[in-house]
Amino acid sequence: MRTLVDTRYGKLQGRLEDGIGVWRGVPYAQPPTGPLRFRPPQPPEAWSGIRDASDFGPAAKQILRENRILSPKGHSEDCLYLNIWSPGADDRRRPVMVWIHGGFFAMGSGSDPRFDGATFARSGDTVLVTINYRLGALGFLQLRGIGGPEYDECGNLGLQDQVAALRWIRENIAAFGGDPNRVTIFGQSAGGRSVGALLAMPSAAGLFQQAIIHSGGLRTYTTTAGASEIAASMLAKLKVPPEEIGRLRSLTAESLLEAAPPLRAGRSLEPTVGGPAFPAGPLKAAEAGAARNINVMIGYTRNDFTRAFDPRWAEMGEEELLQDFAGRIGPLWPEISPYYLERERNEPDLAEKLLPLLIRNEFIAPAVRLAELQIRHGATVRMFRFDRQNPNTGYAMHGDELPYVFNRPNPYDDPALAERMFRAWIAFARTGDPNAGDGPDWPAYDTERRSVMVFDAESRVEDDPCREERQQWEQAERRLSAGGHA
Repeated sequence: MRTLVDTRYGKLQGRLEDGIGVWRGVPYAQPPTGPLRFRPPQPPEAWSGIRDASDFGPAAKQILRENRILSPKGHSEDCLYLNIWSPGADDRRRPVMVWIHGGFFAMGSGSDPRFDGATFARSGDTVLVTINYRLGALGFLQLRGIGGPEYDECGNLGLQDQVAALRWIRENIAAFGGDPNRVTIFGQSAGGRSVGALLAMPSAAGLFQQAIIHSGGLRTYTTTAGASEIAASMLAKLKVPPEEIGRLRSLTAESLLEAAPPLRAGRSLEPTVGGPAFPAGPLKAAEAGAARNINVMIGYTRNDFTRAFDPRWAEMGEEELLQDFAGRIGPLWPEISPYYLERERNEPDLAEKLLPLLIRNEFIAPAVRLAELQIRHGATVRMFRFDRQNPNTGYAMHGDELPYVFNRPNPYDDPALAERMFRAWIAFARTGDPNAGDGPDWPAYDTERRSVMVFDAESRVEDDPCREERQQWEQAERRLSAGGHA
C-alpha cells in the first residue's frame, strides 16, 4: 500500500501501521497566529517537496486539565491539523467519517488516543478523519460589533475551522481512498453540538451527507447578547478598551484563555447564534429545511447528567439547588418542574430528583424535536439511547458509549455490544441504514411509534420511551407559548 499521497497543496508522506495508512498532522488551514488571530481560517499554503505526516500536530491551545491527553506535540495556537486513517490510498471511494471531539469548546483534541481511527479503517473499510479546531477565547470570543469591519466574522471561528476542515476533506479525500460525496460527520457533547451547528450553517451545505449526534445540546448555544456581555467582561478583565481591540493580538494566548468565564452551557465561550457564519440555531434552521437532505442518527446516554456533573450541588441547600436548576432550565421551569418534583416525591435527594429534568431539557427534548423536523422535510432519522452501565460507576454516563462506537472497549466492557454498535455506525456511514444484521431491527423514527434503539447488554427497541414524560414536556411548552395558560 502506498503512503505517499498527492494533495491539492503538496505531497504527504504517511505511515503504514499494521496494514493501515495513517497521515497525521495534516494542515487544513494556515496557522491562525499573529495577524490571523481572530480571523476566519485561511487555506493552507502549498509546499514543495514531500511533507512528513508521521506525527500529530499540536492540539488547540487550552487550559490544561488533569488526565487530558492532547498531543505528543503539546498544544499551540498553530493547531489547525487533521488526521486520516485509511485502508488504502487508492480509487475505491470508501465512506468517510469525520469525528469532531467534545470538551465544552474549551478542551480536547483530534489526537486523543480514544479516537484512534485504525479500527474503522481496518474492520470497517472506512476512511476516518479526526480534526482540531480553535477552542476557548481563540475560537469563540465574539468581537463582532465591538471591533471594526475586520472583526465582522469573529465569533464562531472554531465552527468556521470545522467547515474549513470539511472543505479540505471534500477537495482531497479521494486521494486517500475516500468518497467526497459520502461523508458522515459525528461528534459527542460539544462535538455533537458542533454537528448540530454544521447542519444549520450555510457555509457547510454540501460538505457532508449524513450526521450523527451524541449527547449534543442543540439549543444551548450562546445568544448574541450573551456573547457580547462575555466579550465586554473579558476586555475589562484584560484592561483592553474597545477602541484598542487590536491589542488582543499581542497578548499571550494564556492570558486570553484565563480571562474566559467558567464553563457552563449557554453561558460560556462557545458557538454564538447570529451573524453570517451561524445565523440560526439547529432547530430553527431544521424547521426551515436547511438540512432537508441530511439523514441523521441522534442519541444520548441514560445518565448523561449525574451528581458528579456539578460538584457544587453537594454544598447547596434546597433553595439554592432549586435556583440553580431553574437557571439551567430557563423559562420552562415553572411549567415543568412541578411534574418532576411530584413524580420523584420518594427520592430524598433533590438533585437526583431533578436530574431527569436536566437530561430531558439538554439532550432528549431537542433530539426529539430535531427528529420531528427532519422527518417533516423527508429525511430519515434513527434515535438511540445508551444504557450499558459502567460497573465502576453504576451509570451509563456522558461519553460512556464512545469506547463502544470506536470498538475499543475496556477490559470490563461488553465486546459483543461494542462490535454491534461499531457495525451499526459503519453501516449508517455506508448506506444510511444502521441495520447491520447482527441485532434487533432498528426502525426509522416516526411520530407514531417513536422507536428508539436502546443499546445494552441485551439491546432492544423501545417505542416512545418515557411517553408520559414527553407528553408532560410538550404540554408545558404549549402552556409557556400560550403565556402560561393551559
